[in-house]
Amino acid sequence: MTSQVNAISKSAYFALFRINKIRNLLDRATTEKLIHAFVSSKLDFCNSLLVGLPQNQLSKLQSVQNAAAKLISRSGKYDEVSPILYDLHWLKVEFRINFKIMLFVFKILSGHAPHYLSSLIERYVPRNRSLRSGDSNNVTLVRTDKHKKTKENPRTTIKRYGWRAFSVVAPFLWNELPRSVRQSPNLVTFNSGLKTFYFKKQFNL
Repeated sequence: MTSQVNAISKSAYFALFRINKIRNLLDRATTEKLIHAFVSSKLDFCNSLLVGLPQNQLSKLQSVQNAAAKLISRSGKYDEVSPILYDLHWLKVEFRINFKIMLFVFKILSGHAPHYLSSLIERYVPRNRSLRSGDSNNVTLVRTDKHKKTKENPRTTIKRYGWRAFSVVAPFLWNELPRSVRQSPNLVTFNSGLKTFYFKKQFNL
C-alpha cells in the first residue's frame, strides 16, 4: 500500500506543479476545475481501497490535498489550511475515503450493489422486533469463522482485525451515522446528508 500511496502522491504533485506554472493566468474558478480534474480525481480514484491507512501514509495524501487547496486560494505554504478547506467545503482525505465506503453500503442496502459486496454485510434485525432499533437501518458484520465467537465491542474488533477489511469497517462507520442519514430515501438525499455529517464532524460544528 505504501507504493500505491507514493504513486498517487507523485502523480498528484506533478499535476499541481504544472497547474502552478500557469496559476497567474487562471481565475479561481478555473483553477478549482483543474484541481478537481487532475488532482482530486487521483486522490478519489478507488480510494475505498485505502481505508485503514496508517496515519503516516494518510498524511502524505492529506499533504497533497492541502497543497491543492492553498494553490486555489493563493495561500502561503505555512498558512493554516483548515479555514481554506472550510471555505472550499472540502472533506479531508480520511473522510472522503469513509464517504466512499458509506456510498457502497447505501447501495448494498438499496439493492444496487454487486453480490460480492452485498454478501459482506446484512441489515441488523433485533431478536425483539418491537425494539425501536429494528427500524434504525443499522447493519451488522457478517462474521467469518475467525470472528464468530468473539464478544468484543466493535472498536476492539477493529483493532484486532484491522480497518482494512470492508466487512469490518463498513458496519462500524455506517452505524455511527445519524439515523436520518441512514434512512435517506434516495441516493441524492443520502449524499447530501452524509457530506453534511462528515463536514460538521471534521470541523467540530
